[in-house]
Amino acid sequence: MQKKLYLIPRFTRLIPTSKTRALANKATLGRGVESFENYGEWFFYGHLDPVQRYTHLFGMLTGTILYLYSITTFMAQEWTLLGVQLVIATFLFYGTGVVSHIIYDKGASKSDPKYWNITFKVVVYVNLLTLIGRYDEVLRKYVEKYPFTKEDYDLIEVDKKGIWSTILK
Repeated sequence: MQKKLYLIPRFTRLIPTSKTRALANKATLGRGVESFENYGEWFFYGHLDPVQRYTHLFGMLTGTILYLYSITTFMAQEWTLLGVQLVIATFLFYGTGVVSHIIYDKGASKSDPKYWNITFKVVVYVNLLTLIGRYDEVLRKYVEKYPFTKEDYDLIEVDKKGIWSTILK
C-alpha cells in the first residue's frame, strides 16, 4: 500500500526563523487578487501553510465552543461574564488567525474588511477541510487551476512523517 502524500510549503516551520518568515511573506504577497478568478480564491492562496491552518482551526474550534457555552451564561443573565466570554471567544475565533499570520508570514495575509463575508466563508471552509482531512485533495485541485502556487510556495510532497520533519527543522 502506497503512503499518502501531502503538499506543504518547503519553508513551513512550527517555530519560524527570519528566513522562513521572509519566504512565507514573499509567497503570500507573491500574487495579487488579479491573478485569481475571485477574491475567495486569492484568500485561499494565503492559507497554504499547515501550521497556520491548524492555528486557525484551533482558534475556530475553541472560539465556537466558548460562543456556545456563553448561551448558558446568557440564560443565567450573568451579563459581565457574558461580555468577557464573548470578547475571549471573538479573540479565539478571529484573533488566533491574525496572530498566526503575524508570527508566520509577518502579517502579509491582509484582507480587505469589505470582503469579510467572503473571507469568513473561505476560512471556515479551509478549517473544516483541515479538520476532516480533505484539505490536501482540495489543494491539489487548486494547484491544477493555479499552477504558479506550487512554485510560489515551493510546495513539496511529503508523507506524515515528512510533515513533522519539515515543520520541526
